[in-house]
Amino acid sequence: MSKKILIVLSALASFFLFIHLKELKERQLDVPIFEKYSYSKGTAEEIEKETLPESDLSDYCLRLINSDHSFTDEDLTMPLKPLAEGYEVAEVVVAPYESMEKAANKAGITLKIISAYRSVSYQEQVYQDNLSENLNQGSTKKEAQKLTEDYVAKPGTSEHHTGLALDVLDVTWLDSGNGLVGEFGETEAGKWLDEHCAEFGFIIRYPKDKEDITKIQYEPWHLRYIGKEHAQYMKTHGLVLEEYIELLENEQHEKKESETSKSTSKETTKKS
Repeated sequence: MSKKILIVLSALASFFLFIHLKELKERQLDVPIFEKYSYSKGTAEEIEKETLPESDLSDYCLRLINSDHSFTDEDLTMPLKPLAEGYEVAEVVVAPYESMEKAANKAGITLKIISAYRSVSYQEQVYQDNLSENLNQGSTKKEAQKLTEDYVAKPGTSEHHTGLALDVLDVTWLDSGNGLVGEFGETEAGKWLDEHCAEFGFIIRYPKDKEDITKIQYEPWHLRYIGKEHAQYMKTHGLVLEEYIELLENEQHEKKESETSKSTSKETTKKS
């Protein structure tokens, strides 16, 4: 093979390699960067292709409460209304919960609320009671604190402060002498809630395999109301609220950047 042919082939190979790398780079730029969390169902590209539900991040129902996002009694801006047995919830929760309760009854399941709205001061009592119990069982102070915070949020970081969260079990489970333990998720009622709660606007706030994100152990009984569209989207993609809020924030940021870019482009066109 002549030297000229080798040079031509080498040049062609370099050209095609350049084109391939350029395409890869463009594809990467089309994929949003999710800095904090990984998504368990669907890749970032698949999520990006779907239209996110219309959302307003100032919506009370989308309020993120966790160890990094606190809540005070003054933040409770939605009126509370009574549910069964005197438990109070944010007024927006009443109708969806009652509808879910009726649907569960038709499936042969009798739901029972164990806890709903809690003030910050009441959460302090719950936290201290659990901490004392763990200390009394022989744990060191550090161990007791870790055991407590695996299941009980520190005062000011509990979703129960919002009135949007409920702890829900079923009568059969309770009548068998059981309580708030992960095994509830394997019962008929636990499975029903996991499968159907999103239809009524609720999510299982602390699911399995997401403890590294939520910082709370699996709680199949802890329901959080966020609205039907949001709940169903999260259910479809296996997202927890931290991931979903970040997704909404990314979309909002991209929209602002796009609007800024269009505005700048129009101004440049006018000047020219």
